[in-house]
Amino acid sequence: MKRFFFLILLTISGSAFGQKIFNVYDSFTLELVDSVEVTTNKDKVESTTVAFGIYMVKNAKNGTQLTFTRSGYETQFFDCSNDENESHTIILDPSQALLKSYRAKLPYYKTQSSVTHEKKSENDPETATDLSEAEQIPKDSILTYVDSIPAFPGGQEALKKYLSENIRYPQQAIELNISGKIYLQFVISKTGVVSSVRVIKGINLPMDAEAYRVVKAMPDWTPGRLKGKAVNCYFNLPISFKMY
Repeated sequence: MKRFFFLILLTISGSAFGQKIFNVYDSFTLELVDSVEVTTNKDKVESTTVAFGIYMVKNAKNGTQLTFTRSGYETQFFDCSNDENESHTIILDPSQALLKSYRAKLPYYKTQSSVTHEKKSENDPETATDLSEAEQIPKDSILTYVDSIPAFPGGQEALKKYLSENIRYPQQAIELNISGKIYLQFVISKTGVVSSVRVIKGINLPMDAEAYRVVKAMPDWTPGRLKGKAVNCYFNLPISFKMY
């Protein structure tokens, strides 16, 4: 009888004693975050750091609310009520200042500095010359309006095939079950070369970087045209990451 009782004790999960493991990630880099302070609303709850970005909380039973704080991040909360799982993921959003510092180090988040010309109204009093005439536009200008938009070799279906065959879903995003859409802008030169790729609206660093890589590696396009003349122009492209 004593042996039988001992075996039963061994099979009781850690959650029965309120023990939980939390993996804390940065929502932008998808990397584990160290030095996170885990506090609770219960005096008897204990929290310890197991490894870099991994924290263990003991005695976290019903009614326990955990608070995850770290300098440079938004505070996150976790309610332990009616929760029987032992392992959890906490995502911390970096502050605007930290996010800005991340992006400042990466070329595809920087704004374009090239001179551009948009199509202007014929009644615009500030229009000194008629910029709708291609021959009057400086040769190095990058246009936001053209008569004929650039085309990927083979058309839209070929573009979809290229993206589906070349995009590699980041492993961190798979593990955290993250999906979404990234909006990119790039320049297609008058010779069809893709350059100046940047992320207008992203999801996170690994997924943004992958979208950037795939666009950067694209073959030459058919350039955009204005009044029948090939010109440099911007092109906006959304790329979706979906998990099936």
